Amino acid sequence: MTSPSHRATAPGGGLRAALGGTVGASLWVLLVLALIVASVVLGLRLRTAERASDARAAALQAARQEAVNLTSVDGKDIQGDLKSVLAGASGQFRQDFQAQSSRLSSVLEDNQVTAEGKVLDAGLSRFDGDTATAVVVVDTQVANKAIPKGQVRHYRMQLDLERTGDRWLTNTLQFVN
Repeated sequence: MTSPSHRATAPGGGLRAALGGTVGASLWVLLVLALIVASVVLGLRLRTAERASDARAAALQAARQEAVNLTSVDGKDIQGDLKSVLAGASGQFRQDFQAQSSRLSSVLEDNQVTAEGKVLDAGLSRFDGDTATAVVVVDTQVANKAIPKGQVRHYRMQLDLERTGDRWLTNTLQFVN
């Protein structure tokens, strides 16, 4: 039979093995916890990056749509076309466009204008999460009384957008060279 003191000092067993096992288990627990924390942090960063990417895509899509709405006119529903532009507008652009809508409507109707805009290219030049600036290149096939067979016109626009709730609206719009 072995004495209690003999068990504590025997190589590979006793107190030394018990301490080594406790330290080893503690290291494993710390390693597992570190891996869990790292996974959570990486997951949150990935989720944040995906949200930012989704927001950038939504802002760019809103800019593309507003450019098409602005450069497309169906001679049968000019009021509906103007409302489509206003639906995607806010701020100064909305005020300016709304103020000119009745005059613009008369000019379009009097000249029997039809137009179909097509986005050729678009990109964001600035994005900060709640505001963005987009540049959109549009070709528009325009027909009117003076050009009944139509003519292609090229436009480049810079649109400043702002997030309003879950929508991106055009706050300012300018044609650029």
